[in-house]
Amino acid sequence: TVNAKGKKEYYDILKKKDETIAAQKEEILRWAETYGVEDQVKAFEANLTKHKEEVQSKVTEMLDRLPDLYKELLEIYNNEDQTAAAKKEGLEKIRLANQKVRVFWSFLLLWTITCFRNIM
Repeated sequence: TVNAKGKKEYYDILKKKDETIAAQKEEILRWAETYGVEDQVKAFEANLTKHKEEVQSKVTEMLDRLPDLYKELLEIYNNEDQTAAAKKEGLEKIRLANQKVRVFWSFLLLWTITCFRNIM
């Protein structure tokens, strides 16, 4: 574990808002070497990179799906040869079939807000 002095030094590095992210990462690695936690910092960074890549991939996948989803919705909304009940049923089918999209966007919004809150 890192002592109080080490923790303060770490938070001081994070507080430097005029430093590039790359420079900050280098400084954190030097700090980690000093306090014998280099492996943990590298593992954390690797996990963060992996998570970021997964999120970016999922967002791209969802964005690619949106035009087709929008077309499906328009077809239902603009179809005047259906009853109101059929329209409601069609919209419900789309909602249920695209639950992942809705849940994912909710997660992404929360994640983004949390990330920005932590760096500001």
